[in-house]
Amino acid sequence: MELLIDILTKIEQPLLFSSRDGYKHLPLVKDLEATVMNLLTKMLHALPEAGNDGEAGPVVRGLIDKLQALVQRI
Repeated sequence: MELLIDILTKIEQPLLFSSRDGYKHLPLVKDLEATVMNLLTKMLHALPEAGNDGEAGPVVRGLIDKLQALVQRI
């Protein structure tokens, strides 16, 4: 679980930074899409080792799939 939290934090940091002051800092963040997509992929790979409670895995995978689709629209 700690690994998933670490990955989520790494996703959150550039998003928070770029959204400050009406997205004024967005141009300063390099390769945001690629970075977030890589981190989401790492999250998918970390799921089996992070938790083995049957129902949570598919739900989280579905949410990650939705996030990946949103990021690809950027």
